[in-house]
Amino acid sequence: MEGSDGNAWVFDSLVGFLHGPVWNVPLQTFIEEKSLPFEPTESGEVLDRIEYKKTHDEYRNLVSKPV
Repeated sequence: MEGSDGNAWVFDSLVGFLHGPVWNVPLQTFIEEKSLPFEPTESGEVLDRIEYKKTHDEYRNLVSKPV
């Protein structure tokens, strides 16, 4: 039976994927486009808005979508 060193390529492949453009570009684009509604008020408070749930649902769909 192979040791954990024999499976290191699986971990390396996953890390490479997460740092690659297939994962990073859509994620960074989403964050840049959707971050403005989350700006705090002048007092530093972040209000609870209906848009937050919608944006969160869109984010969950983005990160759980199979490639």
